[in-house]
Amino acid sequence: MDRNPTRTDYFNPGALMLISAYGDQVNRWPSTDTAVAQRDSIPKVQCAALWTDPAQDGVHLAWLRQFFRELYAETGGVPGLNVATDGMFINYADADARDPQLNTSGIPWQRLDYKDNYPRLQQVKAVYDPRNVFRHGLSVELPV
Repeated sequence: MDRNPTRTDYFNPGALMLISAYGDQVNRWPSTDTAVAQRDSIPKVQCAALWTDPAQDGVHLAWLRQFFRELYAETGGVPGLNVATDGMFINYADADARDPQLNTSGIPWQRLDYKDNYPRLQQVKAVYDPRNVFRHGLSVELPV
């Protein structure tokens, strides 16, 4: 597949790439002031595919994963930490970033999502959620 999002072998009116404008007040805060460290970007990109039939999960997930990996082919299949991309926006959670076969960037998901803020967030987690009650596939982990 080439980098053309209009493949003729895949049809889903719920497949999309959303580009949201950020900047101005979002970028006013230093990257260390909040959990979201991406504070110097202009757009944020979200790739998605929506469907209702569970029997179609494999088809749509395969397309979405391939599209995303090709979009970020130069940075290991994920938005890398460089001048063009600034890691991943945790509000667009992508559990595939945990998989080293899908994230070949060499950058751990924690750094892609939180950059240098992760150790501090782990300390906050240890104080306010020491039993790890509030968790999901990409939640901040307790420090070891």
